Amino acid sequence: MGETLILKQDSTKLRWVLFCWLALAVVFAWIGLDPSRFRGSPEFNQLLGLFGFLLSGACSVRVLFKRPATLTFTPQGFAVGERPPTSWSDVERFFIVTIHGTKLVSYVLTPGARSTLRGKARISAALSLTAAHGQVPGFLDREPEEVRDLLEDWRARFAA
Repeated sequence: MGETLILKQDSTKLRWVLFCWLALAVVFAWIGLDPSRFRGSPEFNQLLGLFGFLLSGACSVRVLFKRPATLTFTPQGFAVGERPPTSWSDVERFFIVTIHGTKLVSYVLTPGARSTLRGKARISAALSLTAAHGQVPGFLDREPEEVRDLLEDWRARFAA
């Protein structure tokens, strides 16, 4: 009955981020356990090691339990992760924007849908340098241009 397509973020990036946080935790543990080996006061090095270890360990745990982002297409609209779906008829257009070298698919809402933006979403849209009302996560299992084309195709089919 209902046609659904789900694009998922590549989990390789999350694995690399986890590896980096764990490596940083090991370095800070080393600084904390052998503070006299490093320049500066041993007390400061112990404190730095402890603080760094706790912070990088906490970040490792957070990354460990983070799920890769998803983009779900349904005839009613599209949803990014766990957010409520955006109706196809509320979107004016999709386009590619490059932010710090990363290509993202952005979208502009219709004037009627813009008035329903609340709180943080309204402020974010007002401050956006790209004139976008939202973005789709990068690093999905397809190229940004392909994701944009898919979104436009679904919008054309189901926006009526």
